[in-house]
Amino acid sequence: MLFVIALALTTYEIFSVNELRDSIQRANTSTLSLLLAEHATYRLGGSPLVIDGRLRVQISGREGTVVDAAGLSRAFIVAGGGSLELRSLSVIRGVANASDTDGGGGCVVVRPDSALRATDVLFSECAAVTNQERGWMAAAGHTMARNALADFNIRGGADGGGTDAQGGAIASHGGTIWLEGCTLRNASALDGGAIFVWGGSLLIEHSRFLDSSAAREAGCIAILEGAAADVRNATLRGCSAGGDGGGIFAADGAQMVLADSFVEECTAEGSGGALALDGAFVEVHRSELRACMALESGGGVWAFSGMVSASDLRLQGCGAEEDGGGMYLLHASARLLRTNIEGCAAGRSGDGDGDGGGLAVHGGTLTASEVRVVRCSSVRDGGGMHIGSGALVVLTASLVQECQVYLVRGRGSAVFVDRAGALELANSSILR
Repeated sequence: MLFVIALALTTYEIFSVNELRDSIQRANTSTLSLLLAEHATYRLGGSPLVIDGRLRVQISGREGTVVDAAGLSRAFIVAGGGSLELRSLSVIRGVANASDTDGGGGCVVVRPDSALRATDVLFSECAAVTNQERGWMAAAGHTMARNALADFNIRGGADGGGTDAQGGAIASHGGTIWLEGCTLRNASALDGGAIFVWGGSLLIEHSRFLDSSAAREAGCIAILEGAAADVRNATLRGCSAGGDGGGIFAADGAQMVLADSFVEECTAEGSGGALALDGAFVEVHRSELRACMALESGGGVWAFSGMVSASDLRLQGCGAEEDGGGMYLLHASARLLRTNIEGCAAGRSGDGDGDGGGLAVHGGTLTASEVRVVRCSSVRDGGGMHIGSGALVVLTASLVQECQVYLVRGRGSAVFVDRAGALELANSSILR
């Protein structure tokens, strides 16, 4: 890893922002360790701190230490193979905008072959915006921003590495990110409300993501272009996306493990209230998705193509206004083991749409063992499960029970199988 800070380093105490800036700019060694003052605020004054050229910097705080960008610039830029380690401090009000080059990352941007490690750090009120007008950052402006920026793409921007409006708190472009014991809250961006990762790697341990938002994709975390992400013991709560992936959006060959984590009350105006997966390879273990909602499909999970594997997963009280209240699979390969889908719902009452209250599978293959789909509902077909054209679902030692459809002409209160779909059962029960 890039986070090699020698234990024998001399640590310099820093009492002013000018000292902090000068220490980094004038560093004549490859490593630098700085200790900031207790209950002190370091106001950056419109210019970020830059770690560049293979320099490795460790900045530690104490109780009440704050680095404040005051909404005038980013807080940090890590580039040219540099490495930044932050410990026990707060980084607040960083903004990446059109006057601040490209790459996003309101608090920190990490460029190729560079690295950020943060331990016990609060990132708060950071944003990546498209210009110096910040009005769209409020949730009420997301739809307007999404429409105005429709010509951009989460996968590109002008240079294929994202626009300057991605990653509200942190953006990484082929770098390495490691967060441990951190809190990211009230961040906003076009894509990746809290974090945007384009290639490279992301490791998250024992961290919280609260009340962040994206005008388009990934209310909290965006993982793209083959990036490898390991998210463990994390909490995502109250995040929202104007497009897909209220909590996490992973696409384009990204690989993610989500384990021992909790995603709650996340919403998407598109699909995937908690997770939206587009050509990604994802494992979910010992985690819970609760009360997540999508205005389109997949209240808990929406997956197109790619592979999804889950064990000891619980989806509770999730809903979609279209199909797949708990989970929607489209031409994906999925395996579920010891998964509970409870109280999920598909469709809006009164308009006749909404199939698969617990699960909707269209194309692809789902292999499920020891899976329970209970007390789910749909407006139209498949209160528990809807198996559409071209889909094969294999249920072993599983149960579908106490599910219902609301329309009089709705079909399959427990399970509906399209004529071009297939369901295979082994030691399983389907009850009304």
